[in-house]
Amino acid sequence: MISPREIKTKALRRYKDTCRQWICGEDPYPLPLRVSLSFKGLGESDIFAGLEKLYQASKEVTGFGYILEFEERKTRSRGVQSIPRRIVIPSRKDHLKLISREKEFAGFKEDIMAIENLLPDGGISWCEKNLSLILRNTSHWAEITNYVRYLQDNPDLNYSPREVPVADSKFFERHRPAVTALASEVLGYELSGWELKSRWRPSLRFLDPALRICGFSKISIELEELSLFSPPETAQVRQVLILENGASFNALPDIEKTLAIWGEGNAVQALKGIQWLESLPLFYWGDMDMDGLAILARFRSSFPHVKSLAMELEDFLEFEEFAVDSSSRTRPDGSFLTEGENRLKEYLADRSKDNRLEQERVPLEYALRNL
Repeated sequence: MISPREIKTKALRRYKDTCRQWICGEDPYPLPLRVSLSFKGLGESDIFAGLEKLYQASKEVTGFGYILEFEERKTRSRGVQSIPRRIVIPSRKDHLKLISREKEFAGFKEDIMAIENLLPDGGISWCEKNLSLILRNTSHWAEITNYVRYLQDNPDLNYSPREVPVADSKFFERHRPAVTALASEVLGYELSGWELKSRWRPSLRFLDPALRICGFSKISIELEELSLFSPPETAQVRQVLILENGASFNALPDIEKTLAIWGEGNAVQALKGIQWLESLPLFYWGDMDMDGLAILARFRSSFPHVKSLAMELEDFLEFEEFAVDSSSRTRPDGSFLTEGENRLKEYLADRSKDNRLEQERVPLEYALRNL
């Protein structure tokens, strides 16, 4: 026989449908739940004990949640008894309180209103189509629509994603899929080109003194110039190491025939199209968290041959004591991750805290051991 906890679990699985029905103006309540009320294999004492638990957790007792609909049935030892025929949730209010989603749903309704204010003619259809995306960014759509509205009002802006003045510098990275999807609908074109048209100036370190240009161990150049970067020394480069974090980048030791590039997080995506990188072994080292894995996955979509350093589950477990909390909602594309990287992704997804291991916490000699 089903238990009250199992009923709540089934009701929770209907939450997404509840949100979609609210968007479309549908009212499915009273909502019958598909549950098994079979007593097969149970003795009568077990049956009535189970029924008592169901009743004590029902709306008749708690004041909210599901109700039991009964039918008369004859039993061997107790004669005619009222036995539950089905379980029904009478209203949306009961449903939300049963699954503890009242506050979340209130935020969801505000999100939909914010989107519809930006898309007065097609908001409902867009929301229905992108419901999963909306739920992954619950209570952030006022900020997201404000961000996209600024792009709409300033079509000739010359900002990078970090510099849009209506949000902090990390906003676009935290909500990239939501911003790009909504902006595509509002602006009528993809943001991918604008994302990379930033003021990022790649920093390069020549880890082999023999590669240095005019004696410089470190230089910064314009992105456009990087594609033309072909001094005689380039032919001597054996491998390229790309790092997410500046502190680790600056701490790199001398490594024979190696060039290092500071990717500065998502800015590394701007390297797409640099042809001379396609012919060299590439290594990427970033934070071990969802954002770091997402950057790696996007980078590998442009450079399939890139290998990661210290970004698999065994690496995280080696230094897990240094992990900190992350509230990132990013979900990396696992199709561009290796088996070991995907194991780390799954491990982090199951953790509510201590799910971020910053690059600086991993010793250089450990991370670089496979170069």
